[in-house]
Amino acid sequence: MDPELKAKIRQWKAGMEAGNRFVLDEKRRRTPAERWLMLEAFLGDHAQFGIQKEKPADRVHKTPYCEVQERLLARSSGRLPSN
Repeated sequence: MDPELKAKIRQWKAGMEAGNRFVLDEKRRRTPAERWLMLEAFLGDHAQFGIQKEKPADRVHKTPYCEVQERLLARSSGRLPSN
C-alpha cells in the first residue's frame, strides 16, 4: 500500500478516535437529569415526526423486519386451512 495513503488513513483514524473520545467525555459529564431532558426532547421530536405524516398508516413505526413478517403472514394465511 502507498505510504502516503497509509499516513492519510492514520491521520483520519486519529481524528475519528479523538472525536469519539470527546463525545464520550461529553456524555459522561451529563447528569441523570440532563440525560432525562435530552431523552424527552428526542421522544418529543420523534412523536412530532409521526404526527406530521400524511396517511395514518404512515404513522406506525415499522422496521423492515416487520414489513417482511407481515408479507409472510399474509402470504401464508391463504395456505392454512381455516377452522
